[in-house]
Amino acid sequence: MIISKNDELNLIKMGRFPIKVVAQIYNQGYLKDDAIESGISKLYKEEDIQTIELTRILLELSQIVKKEIIN
Repeated sequence: MIISKNDELNLIKMGRFPIKVVAQIYNQGYLKDDAIESGISKLYKEEDIQTIELTRILLELSQIVKKEIIN
C-alpha cells in the first residue's frame, strides 16, 4: 500500500517519492511514459518520470499531502 495505516506517505530526504512508491504508482497504469514503455529508459526514480514528479508537486500544492521536516 502506498499510504500507510496512519495516512502518511514517507518521502526520502530530498522530499521525493521513494523508488518503491514510484514503481507502485507507475505499475497502476495511469501514468505511462513513452521512453520507459519503449525500453529506452528504465523506471528508477521520481525524476525519471515527469508525470510522477508533477503528481507529487500537485499533491503538495493542493495540500493533500504535506512535508514534515524532522531535525
